[in-house]
Amino acid sequence: MLSYAGDRIFTGYVGGSGNEFPAQVKAGGGAVFIAGRTISNNYPVTLNQLYRGGGDQYLTIIRSCPGGYVTNTDSLSPAMQTVCLNGLGEIITGTDIRIPGDSLPAIYRNGVLTRQSTIPATYQWQLSFDEQTWSDIPGAIFRDYTPTQVSTSRYFRRAAFNLVYCGSSFIHYSDTAFVDINNLLAPEVDAGDGFISCPGFPVRLGGQPTASGGNPPYVTYQWDLGLSAEANPLAAANANTLYTVIVTDSAGCRQLDQALLTVARADAGPDKGACAGNATVIGSPVLPGISGLQYSWSPVTGLNNTNSPQPLANPITETDYILSLSVPASSGLTCMSVDTVRVTPVAAPLQTNFAGPDKVACLGSTTTLGLSPEAGFNYVWSPGSYLTGNTSSTTQYFAGKIVMPEP
Repeated sequence: MLSYAGDRIFTGYVGGSGNEFPAQVKAGGGAVFIAGRTISNNYPVTLNQLYRGGGDQYLTIIRSCPGGYVTNTDSLSPAMQTVCLNGLGEIITGTDIRIPGDSLPAIYRNGVLTRQSTIPATYQWQLSFDEQTWSDIPGAIFRDYTPTQVSTSRYFRRAAFNLVYCGSSFIHYSDTAFVDINNLLAPEVDAGDGFISCPGFPVRLGGQPTASGGNPPYVTYQWDLGLSAEANPLAAANANTLYTVIVTDSAGCRQLDQALLTVARADAGPDKGACAGNATVIGSPVLPGISGLQYSWSPVTGLNNTNSPQPLANPITETDYILSLSVPASSGLTCMSVDTVRVTPVAAPLQTNFAGPDKVACLGSTTTLGLSPEAGFNYVWSPGSYLTGNTSSTTQYFAGKIVMPEP
């Protein structure tokens, strides 16, 4: 199935467990029509009648862009709120605009009911100063929206659209929400930046200071993800993590900022085989954006470089290589991360042409690819299109039996 731009957006198999005999395929009106005969007792149908056997007739309609979005409850909440100058407002929530799965035709396979999935809409938030002229808010494409750095009173609404591969056609505008700005100035918040650590190694977040301006003293520092409610809390993560802090001053004015904690983890790479005496690359590329990283490998036997992120390894016997990564963490600290990779010498396959000879297959027929497996090797076919499987030494190729219509 192709998009309006001609890009492939969906491929799949239509049918049951038996043979299908499609007679004609037509495309038009935003759908694909397939007519033919089936001897499968579990061919997907929308009319739950008993399988008659011996060649039931079918008409299958595949429509990827149906209508029927529910829009009658699209109200924003809160409808009105007051925010400090350059402050943070309350989140404006909207309802989900979607085509409910239970409103689409039910599919039966051998009498067993299967409901189709709900189809969501996409969103774009807009703002206006007079409810007449509206402009899109860059990046505001989620169901809900939180006003930030609001300097003047304004209106907000949300536009809903069909999915991108359906042309992003307009569906509906929500009602409006009004944000009124008072004369109190919100605080400025600095969560800090450039934080670096190792997995589980704690560092302090926040700026110097984290909050300024507004109406001190600052009543609360509300960090997410379980951090303590202070200006500069300790954070320890096992992966790159974005933290958010909301500061509230004595007048109730709020503002937020975010800090990214980059976690540098040693990655020795997947276990490798050194085939037929040829060296193999271990490790992984240098972590981007972090200076001062130091790599150290052990043991040294069979390595061409013990301080490279990706050395060549060619051991005589099975060897576990340990990578120690020294990381210059934030606040002048240093932390360490360790990982291990196993390299196993492997003899080359005895069969050099293990994919087998070239084949020619007629439309509607199958043919076998590959040769018998050899112990100690894994097999992967690529690409996997039209194959019954792609992780065994032999597989069946089937190109299908439907002659596609002219576009």
